[in-house]
Amino acid sequence: MGALSFLLGTVADLYMACFVIRLALYWHGADPRDPVAAVVLRLTNPLAAPFRLLAKPSRRVETHVLVAFLVLECALVWLTAGIGCAADPTIVQIAAFGLVRALRLVLWFYLLAVVAWALMSWFSPSGYNPLAGALHRICSPALAPIRRLLPGMGGIDFSPLVLILGLQLALSFLPGVEVAASLSCAQGFSPI
Repeated sequence: MGALSFLLGTVADLYMACFVIRLALYWHGADPRDPVAAVVLRLTNPLAAPFRLLAKPSRRVETHVLVAFLVLECALVWLTAGIGCAADPTIVQIAAFGLVRALRLVLWFYLLAVVAWALMSWFSPSGYNPLAGALHRICSPALAPIRRLLPGMGGIDFSPLVLILGLQLALSFLPGVEVAASLSCAQGFSPI
């Protein structure tokens, strides 16, 4: 049961990461014809399209995708709590834990995107790569304020390191084990 739970949780998290990528690309004005954006659009449209009736996209945020993302995160909390926890969560707990789960996924996405972007800049500094272009479009706005604050270091950019440390610090403040204890979950299990 543990291996199946791990496998299903990993697949669900990877699929939910597609929603985060879509929101980040739209926020930063990516071209929908870009290969990375096209794949993400194709993967997320089946579940995001019905929410278009509830929320219209704004200039910077695809609100229907954001609503679909949050609803799906809450559904995942409800499903996983039903599988591995003794206590049934209330609707308020499901919404709160869904928001925490969504925030955790967004922070992890940016952390991994910055690491990937930094590694790609070292090993493939020239030439066009659609993934490198998408990562640059996503990471550069987050790194710009840090670059303005850091003094010049002789051509070495420490802003990715500072952002990674900040994201890890933010992740450390999010609840995890406390949620499992409040719902009487099995040992080593948490719905978020």
